[in-house]
Amino acid sequence: DPPQRGVLALHQRDGRGLERRLALPVHRREAAPRHATGGAQRVGLLPAGSSGSVGDVDALVVHEGVPCRDAMRRGEVVAFVAEHANEQFPEYTALAVAAGIRRVLSVPLRHNGDVIGTISMVRLTATDYSSDEIASAERLADVVAANIVREQTLRAALATGAQLEHA
Repeated sequence: DPPQRGVLALHQRDGRGLERRLALPVHRREAAPRHATGGAQRVGLLPAGSSGSVGDVDALVVHEGVPCRDAMRRGEVVAFVAEHANEQFPEYTALAVAAGIRRVLSVPLRHNGDVIGTISMVRLTATDYSSDEIASAERLADVVAANIVREQTLRAALATGAQLEHA
């Protein structure tokens, strides 16, 4: 099987309601055969460079009707399948297909019952996400959310320390 090409994108709300975005082009490849990992299939992500890019990811997600915003609003995993999404995401579908996007899996980042952002996996091939991949994406979202909260807490503590130092 050829490697899957795509993009891993992060959308985060900050304290002022703004969104910060990060996009990383990736190749998906099999890291080890099932028999070598005790039956578990391991998958590796490698930077894809320009060959895995889908252009300006930010230009695609500025519209209201996009999977990541839908996942953020609903607080649920949202799967975009280009061939069947024209009704649900009419404007995005045309832009996504033109950019070569065939599948998107958007997973909410949750903390204390609030959605603080989303992480989206963008696939350039018409291969659906498996239940194992969806479960892995949800675990990754939990780790990313915990680290975002940890980073925000650290920044707040450092800012308070600096204020007290200058008081």
